[in-house]
Amino acid sequence: MTLPALINKAEKMILAQQFKKAYANLQNAINVIQGDYGAPYECYVMGAGKYYTKECESFWPALLKELNIIKVCNYNDDNCAPKYKTKDEVLNTGGVVDNSSCSLTSNFDKFKVFTLYDGSFILANDGSSGSFVYSDWLVIDVNGAKGPNKWGYDVFWTNFYRENEKKNVILYDVICKMKEKDGEYFRDMILK
Repeated sequence: MTLPALINKAEKMILAQQFKKAYANLQNAINVIQGDYGAPYECYVMGAGKYYTKECESFWPALLKELNIIKVCNYNDDNCAPKYKTKDEVLNTGGVVDNSSCSLTSNFDKFKVFTLYDGSFILANDGSSGSFVYSDWLVIDVNGAKGPNKWGYDVFWTNFYRENEKKNVILYDVICKMKEKDGEYFRDMILK
């Protein structure tokens, strides 16, 4: 193997480990607040298109408190977060969007970036912007500003998802599946 191939393989392994850690931290926080609440908050997508947002206003503060946020800024603030590609930019540069619901990427300027204690970012609408309702989705950047800051490498779109009324809420990419060239979908990273 050549040196660039070895470096690329090592970088992908590091990003996969960072993904697993970020995923575990978020899912554990969701499980804790659901346990404290006694049931899943009604802030999720069920199946492929039933949106339940009645309790997102209560869910978000509980989740953010559990995550130990160290910094909050607006996406468009200088030095807040990297500027991620929009859905159109991903498609124009050889990436793949597996459905048509990733259009909110062009509205990130209306959302907040939450920096967690481990340096990872969560990009979401926590309802404080006033221009959108509370969201049942979020974007995870598993290593924050480090890079490569690419969809399907270290940046992933995910939803609060509930398969049916007997299941708990989990993180899953049921609404927006997007990856830049040679990246991987959120659901594929879970299985690594």
